[in-house]
Amino acid sequence: MRQPWEVVAEALQRAISDKTYKPGDQLPSESELVAEFGASRPTVRRALRELQLRGLIRTRQGKGSFVRTPSPIAITLIAENYRRHRREGRRGFDAQVREQGHRPHQEIIEVATIPAPPEVAERLGLREGAAVVIRRLRFMVDDQPVQLVNVYYDPELVAGSKLEQPVLIEDGVHAELQRLGVHLTRLVEDFLGARLPNTDEQRLLQLPSGVPVTRNIRTAYAGEQPVEVLDTISNGEVVSYRFEIKV
Repeated sequence: MRQPWEVVAEALQRAISDKTYKPGDQLPSESELVAEFGASRPTVRRALRELQLRGLIRTRQGKGSFVRTPSPIAITLIAENYRRHRREGRRGFDAQVREQGHRPHQEIIEVATIPAPPEVAERLGLREGAAVVIRRLRFMVDDQPVQLVNVYYDPELVAGSKLEQPVLIEDGVHAELQRLGVHLTRLVEDFLGARLPNTDEQRLLQLPSGVPVTRNIRTAYAGEQPVEVLDTISNGEVVSYRFEIKV
């Protein structure tokens, strides 16, 4: 037998699904929901908490509960986009976000030399625990955090370059690699699925409970030599990927 809060939560979820309450709409107040469902205030609060855990609503202190409004950003991974943005001297993420009518921003969380995580060491062809340069960044769209990015390099490869400094590179990290004489020949992207975020990811992406993240790992090669590993955690409600292959 369903609990009273489950009845309220399911009714509100149906109303959100059928657009009775649209993205951005404010839900009725607790008092109004108590009257509508003939339920107690604790029952209503438990139902609203469940909807928040499912990522369907946001609760604003002193203002009430609102249906979440995701702002989807599509990242299209095709060679044509990559080459065009390189020719224009633009960072790929920033260029795609601007082309979709949004404001991009990147911020550096940390640049450091650390022991290579096992997965990264394997992808870069290094021994486990070998030193790697890590660039940790947070990507924003319209002031909303959407991605956390860790980029890894062999320190010998990037010595003396901006890649080992805590600075944003205006024309992108691959332009800096090219200035080092590293000419990329292919990118291999692995989509590793969706999961719930850990505490650090939830905090940095400012995610409400119940919103999943997705993980992609991309390895860049110069010939047969792996030179870069990019590990991306994305807000699963906001960022979508599309891969295109010319045949």
